[in-house]
Amino acid sequence: MQYELAVLRPAMTLAVRAGSLPARPPFPTLTFDNRRQGFFEEDDFRAVLAELLAHLQPLMTVGFLTGWRVRDELCPLTRDRVEVSANA
Repeated sequence: MQYELAVLRPAMTLAVRAGSLPARPPFPTLTFDNRRQGFFEEDDFRAVLAELLAHLQPLMTVGFLTGWRVRDELCPLTRDRVEVSANA
């Protein structure tokens, strides 16, 4: 939605300048508070990792190394969207 509003604002301004629209309508300003919080240092992460079930450890490690959110960004991934290379 943020992208759509960013495109519509200047389009409406151009329409007003061209005389196709009498006035530009107001657009809401969207704010998002989805900053990542609760960073772990590597030693803290290793301590938590040791307490996790074995099948969760690879997922959490990828999340820690990449900074991706586990639930929203890693879990929805399907095999066809991941490139696993022997050269990695």
